[in-house]
Amino acid sequence: MASTLFESLLAATMDQREPEIMKQVDTASPIGAWLDANKCNDPWTEGGYNIETNISVNLNDTVAARDYKTEINLKEQNPLRTVSLPVKIVNGSLVWYKHDEDANSSKAKVVGYVTDLIDNLTESLRQEMALQYWEDGTGVNWDGLGAIISATNTYMTMNRSTTGNEYWKAKTGAQFTVSIGGVSRTFGPFNTAEPLLIRGGTDGGIEGLYTACCDNGGADGPDLIITTEALYRRLFALVAADSSSTVLYSQKMADLDYPENIQYKGATITWDTNCPSGGVYALNSKYIKNRPYTTSGSNGLYKSPIAERIANGSLSKVMIIEKKGNLTCRRPGKCGALTGKTTS
Repeated sequence: MASTLFESLLAATMDQREPEIMKQVDTASPIGAWLDANKCNDPWTEGGYNIETNISVNLNDTVAARDYKTEINLKEQNPLRTVSLPVKIVNGSLVWYKHDEDANSSKAKVVGYVTDLIDNLTESLRQEMALQYWEDGTGVNWDGLGAIISATNTYMTMNRSTTGNEYWKAKTGAQFTVSIGGVSRTFGPFNTAEPLLIRGGTDGGIEGLYTACCDNGGADGPDLIITTEALYRRLFALVAADSSSTVLYSQKMADLDYPENIQYKGATITWDTNCPSGGVYALNSKYIKNRPYTTSGSNGLYKSPIAERIANGSLSKVMIIEKKGNLTCRRPGKCGALTGKTTS
């Protein structure tokens, strides 16, 4: 198939706009925008992080210590634990008909039409990516918050219920007890159908969730809390009443085009249209990455060769566009969620 002016300009424009398109897709929700601002979206450039690379859970390698007097090997530490990272795909297509090429024959018209096609594709990918941040990892879906912050025992290939895998047990669901650093700690329950509170109730409210995601002593807590619009409105009123002063506000979140936000302890609270009903999700972006799939000579968007097909009785041409990667978390135990919450 001979290359037309239309196809040449389409390919050139896609190549030129690829970084901008990826930025828009990755920041399609408050979650993505926050991760990007905290440099948690790995770049789509040669040498970027490869999704096939295993991520570390524990930071201590297997080592052997030797008593120089007795020459008896001392107990070795546990080996490094790893999990595999499945590659997921967000895709869309550019489709146009022969009569579109005929109607946009001049270079100026072709440029305008190509721009409109790519803008529409970008918006479609943005909407799909915004949903993927919440998916549960089953089938073709990403390992979004539905997989990371879940009471399900398996996250990727790691069994959360196995002793020693506390890094992987998010603070959500029924009550559970684990030994962390030799200290027994009990968390939850987090799935009670009750009015959302700052503190109190069966689950301890926002304060209970925040504290459960912290280390002992309250350090290293969540930096982003996402909920529904209705629950955000309730929280706004509760925080305002609780502080008995002006509600603290995050300019950082506002600069990301999410001006409706409040601050609680070390976290910014905002709402997402796609957040599951009754849910309040606490994230620690230090441990979360939006990782691309990169191979030598292939980065960013995958653009398929243009193919001809008959659609609606007319000749059409199609280019498939794919973004490959996955959302990963190397310590889901620093994240958690309240579910079943009501506004009254």
